[in-house]
Amino acid sequence: MDSLTEKIGQIVYDSIYAREEARLEDELNVMKQSKGDTSYKVEEINYMKKELDSIENLIVNADTAKKYGVIGMYDYTISKNAQSKSGRVYYFISNNGNVLNPGMISDSLKTVVVQLK
Repeated sequence: MDSLTEKIGQIVYDSIYAREEARLEDELNVMKQSKGDTSYKVEEINYMKKELDSIENLIVNADTAKKYGVIGMYDYTISKNAQSKSGRVYYFISNNGNVLNPGMISDSLKTVVVQLK
């Protein structure tokens, strides 16, 4: 874990969201090719784009000295039906101990579970 200033924290948070949004775009393209239902994925991507806009606005006004919290990295392996898949999730813990991106953590894990049909 590393400590972050408010500005660096927002930049890292923005980068993680951008990476996640790009992953969802890739999944959407695969779904379109296989002619699967894409409505949920499109909704998810639209939500991510709104979040990215909000985070970018926070970066502009973020403090460069104020401590923001820490960033952690969680490596995991999920096994299901004699298959395994590994992944990595980055998470933020604010100065008061709250995890700032719990939805991103659970969404990442759910995506891997679905892939292990």
